[in-house]
Amino acid sequence: MYNFKRRCDHYSTRLVLLLVHVECRRHAQGLQLLQQLSQRPSELPTPPSGAAADLKGLPGVWAAVRYLIGMQPQDLQLLTAHAGWVLAADPEAGLEALLDMSPPLKPDLVMPLMQEHAPTYTAVYLESALDLGLVSPGEVHSELLLIYLHMALEEEREGEQRCG
Repeated sequence: MYNFKRRCDHYSTRLVLLLVHVECRRHAQGLQLLQQLSQRPSELPTPPSGAAADLKGLPGVWAAVRYLIGMQPQDLQLLTAHAGWVLAADPEAGLEALLDMSPPLKPDLVMPLMQEHAPTYTAVYLESALDLGLVSPGEVHSELLLIYLHMALEEEREGEQRCG
């Protein structure tokens, strides 16, 4: 028989709650709790303790990445709703989550997320999507050229401001 009390004694109540959300496929509540533990732990009614306290900042973001990667295609709306805060907190972690989905997410779904929450990583995403075979060169050639042009103009503008 499963000893829930012993499990609660070993982990913090919030971490147990997170495990219950995952097990019961209550992904909205699970991801919301991860976001609170990672990004806004001071707003919780009682401070996180035990293992849940260790989820503040990047460890919580990476826990969310692992959570997002395990989600199914029917959870797409929820995934896109939570990918934003992950991208904003750590663009590389968010990029990994979006590229490691199975089945892969379509670039036309990912690009608006990248542009809104991690615009400096849009070229990295498109290059990775090309490498993974998610898009063909013809599909993203123009977009990549525009991104590279914008980056070059921005660098030139910054250089002029530094020099003078």
